[in-house]
Parts: sequence; C-alpha cells; structure tokens
Amino acid sequence: MKDILATAEEYREVVAKRAIAHEKSAEWHRKRGAQLGVSATILSAVVGTTIFATITSQMGLDGKGSITFPQGGIALLLYIVVFAPLVLAPVLTGVHAYVNDPEQAAKHKRSWAGYYRLQQRIDLLLLKYGDANAQGDEREEAIKELEAVSKEIESLCDDSITLTTRAYADADAEMQKRGSSNREA
Repeated sequence: MKDILATAEEYREVVAKRAIAHEKSAEWHRKRGAQLGVSATILSAVVGTTIFATITSQMGLDGKGSITFPQGGIALLLYIVVFAPLVLAPVLTGVHAYVNDPEQAAKHKRSWAGYYRLQQRIDLLLLKYGDANAQGDEREEAIKELEAVSKEIESLCDDSITLTTRAYADADAEMQKRGSSNREA
C-alpha cells in the first residue's frame, strides 16, 4: 500500500504545480490584457483627437482661412508626435487582438480549476487509504482510484493550455515558499 500512496503523492505534486502555474498564468494574462487594452484605448483616443485638431487647424477651419505647414525642426518634431501615435495605435490594437490575453486568462483559469479539483481528489484518496497496512480488496480499490486519477491527469494535460518554462519556475518557487511556511507552522 505504501507504493500506491507514494505514487499518489507524486501525482499530487505534479497536479499542485500545474494548478499553481495555471493560476499564476491566468493572473499574468489578465493583467497584461488590461494593460494593453487600456493603452490601446488611450492611444486611439489621443490619435483621434490629434487628427481632428490637426485637420481643423490645417484645413483652415480654425477661422484663419488658410492651410499652413510648420517649417524647421519643430515641424519634424510635430510630425513625429502626430504620426507616431497614428502608426502605434493600430499596431497596439492589433497586438492586443492577436495575443488575446482575456481568452488566455480564461483558459488558464479553467485549467487551474480542473487541477485544483483533481488535487482535492488526490488528497481524499490519501486520507482514505492512509492506513499503510491495507490489503486485498482495499488495495485493489486504491489502485483503481489511482488509475482513474492518472487518466484524469492525462485528460487535463490534453485539454489544458500550454504552460511556459517561466510558469513552471514560478510554480516551483511558490511551492517551496508554501512548503517552508507549512514546516514553520
């Protein structure tokens, strides 16, 4: 029975690490999506206002009745200030749409919930069969439950969004932190 419990502990370690990694990844994508979205919105608003003000001024709609173009170094600076956001706004909006951080965050959150639920299932298995002297039918039942957990881990891995090396490293650091705080308690 000790071998079954040891395998369950190994599974629990893998599941816990992936749950933490998905949790941290979901938060990272949520935060980056908000930052990109707000930046794109602000920049688009600035660009729209700048275009309106520039057209109003350059087309003589400001009451002067003439079209003027500034000369010298200040003109170059003005064009950079006006045209850089004109290029940057759609690029930033395109990047935000392409990386789709809100969807990525939602997928990580679903994966995190699945791994957390599985972690609880393994905890219950460990509690149920914690008596290392179990024999016969009880051992066979524990093996069947462990097989079901193994299949569920495989299914979650197939259905989950891919984790980065950094996400695993962050999860390792979090697990070590949690382990040291549990030992102190």
